[in-house]
Amino acid sequence: ATALQRLLLDTALQTQLRSRGRAWAQQFTWERTARQTRAVYERILGISLSP
Repeated sequence: ATALQRLLLDTALQTQLRSRGRAWAQQFTWERTARQTRAVYERILGISLSP
């Protein structure tokens, strides 16, 4: 409850967390997801898949 109250009252903290959240979310692109998925299949199958 104390942490929630601080978040509701501290605008600087809100700004900081919002900025960090956006930066974190930018990591999750379809390109990256496809690349990671292909890497898993290649590792499991022991072959190289062409893009």
